Amino acid sequence: NAPGVSLKSREVATTHYLIFNCQRAPFSNRQARRWLLGRMGRLELVQRVAGSVAIPARNTYSRLARDYDFGLLRIPQEPIDPPAAPGRSIVILLHNTTVQRWPYLDLAQAIHQVLAQAGLAAEIQVAETGLYYQAYQKGAFDLAMTPNTLMTGDPDFFYSYYLASDAPSNPGWRNSRADRLIAAARREMNPRKRRELIRGVEEIVNQETPLWPLFHERALYAYGSGVKELTMDYFFRPDLLAARPVEKD
Repeated sequence: NAPGVSLKSREVATTHYLIFNCQRAPFSNRQARRWLLGRMGRLELVQRVAGSVAIPARNTYSRLARDYDFGLLRIPQEPIDPPAAPGRSIVILLHNTTVQRWPYLDLAQAIHQVLAQAGLAAEIQVAETGLYYQAYQKGAFDLAMTPNTLMTGDPDFFYSYYLASDAPSNPGWRNSRADRLIAAARREMNPRKRRELIRGVEEIVNQETPLWPLFHERALYAYGSGVKELTMDYFFRPDLLAARPVEKD
């Protein structure tokens, strides 16, 4: 509502994720992961806490990678019993800088409520950078939330960081078939064949749910009354070449 300020928005190549620790109970079990995704009501939840800045996600990466926009991911709808309590609190791990910028804390509190209703004790831990990555790498969490920007527009950028067995941020998920498809796609020069290989990876993720996209981001930006035609690209960079000063009378 500030006078003289133009507020704009732009879909960017950033997607926000719920990540499961696939190495410890309860989410080492695929059915437990699918149960939570089915119960949390992602689309309604995200719309309620993020509103117009959230775009429903159907891929594990930005839909702006249009050659690889398969739209395969679907929230599980089959009835699944809640998992058994692991004998400790389920840890929802958040990075302290993300809760300042995005509604991660609201999302975490909603997930906490879903777990509590099923008799599963949980706690939300907001950690500064060093402690967050230390806990993540040690697997001292059950659920985490994180953003990722597909800087190259190529899904291999995402798979090589999160999903391949040797990926630096793999959440303890191992799938030999996915590994073979990711490696083959990296070497495949035929666009049609490569697309089918990557589609195969998406089909596996849809079934195994080692992580799940919460939403694609629509970023906000603003400029004052002395500027016109200012835009922003997919990677948050303002297009200063296109911007023009407003001519004074």
